[in-house]
Amino acid sequence: MRSELQNQASRDNGSKSRGPITEEGKRASSRNSLKHGMLSDAVVLNGECQDTFDTLTARIFAELHPVGDIEEDLVNTMAVARWRRMRIWHLEKSALEVQMEREHLQNPDANLSPETLAGLAFSSLSDNSRTLDLINRYESRYDRQYHRALRRLLEIRNRPQPTPPPIPDGTGHAAISRVSSTPDETNSAERTHAEPESDVEPAVSRTFWLQTFTKPTTTPVIVHATGGLAPS
Repeated sequence: MRSELQNQASRDNGSKSRGPITEEGKRASSRNSLKHGMLSDAVVLNGECQDTFDTLTARIFAELHPVGDIEEDLVNTMAVARWRRMRIWHLEKSALEVQMEREHLQNPDANLSPETLAGLAFSSLSDNSRTLDLINRYESRYDRQYHRALRRLLEIRNRPQPTPPPIPDGTGHAAISRVSSTPDETNSAERTHAEPESDVEPAVSRTFWLQTFTKPTTTPVIVHATGGLAPS
């Protein structure tokens, strides 16, 4: 839970803000206000505070900074799920308070404490209705929606970007891309440079070919696959 000092610091910082200054910033703020207003019209019920919902949505947008329609849609889903979960909390409170009043009316002379009335109300709602069961189910549902949207948002931001295709040079050939190599390619290159050269001569050396074509021999030469030479 945030301390009172942190809350006061947030209020002080908020009071210093003068909103967007540039024309582009003002247009973006106007578009966000329109989007938030349309969203609140579809989510906020009569009797609920629309300004509170708009503030909640704006704070989530300011914290996550979504880019593009997909990210904005995921952030909207998070804001709606958070709002509906808060609504479920209010419904649970209202249901318990109504039942507490009923328990008090049924026992007017018992002088029961609020804690006892709350316990009786909880027991009655649990035993005689599905109110609390449905409240818990929907609370879990909205909580999953919130975290699923957040997880998907982070997955989109952390996925690797595709490697751009090589740009052809003036000769018509594809220029070598200067994009950094992947870890596997880097390790492969390092292993290639690190491996020592073999001491075994190739099957047919360059010197042999030079001698063969510059000095004709009287005896035909057969080159075996193993690199050895034998007269025919």
